[in-house]
Amino acid sequence: MAVIVMHKMMGLVMSGHGMGVGYTWEHQLEVSRKILDVVERLWADGGNIAGLVNREDVSSHTSFLCLRIQKRSNYGNGVLERRKKINRERHSLRCDVELKLSMARKMKDEEGFYYPDNLDFKDIP
Repeated sequence: MAVIVMHKMMGLVMSGHGMGVGYTWEHQLEVSRKILDVVERLWADGGNIAGLVNREDVSSHTSFLCLRIQKRSNYGNGVLERRKKINRERHSLRCDVELKLSMARKMKDEEGFYYPDNLDFKDIP
């Protein structure tokens, strides 16, 4: 299977029959059940394939040796902070994937739906 980045996969899940400026506002979209099943299976298997984020956090536990090094220098603090940053980023990406999958699950039984590219709030007080 070719590696496809996540936003392209979700674009395939919710796809119309063509693309263009303002296309999604004018034409109805539908959820591709086959692709949704594949994405859900990959996500259930832990992600980390085809552009999906890994569902597991990076271990923040450090070894005894690393703790001794940490006392003597700032190296250990840097390692721990990088791991925490990676975990925060993964959490954000996992929430994004879950949100997109929940929307696709809700809309898969619909014949079609309209999803605007952008919204104009200029005339709303």
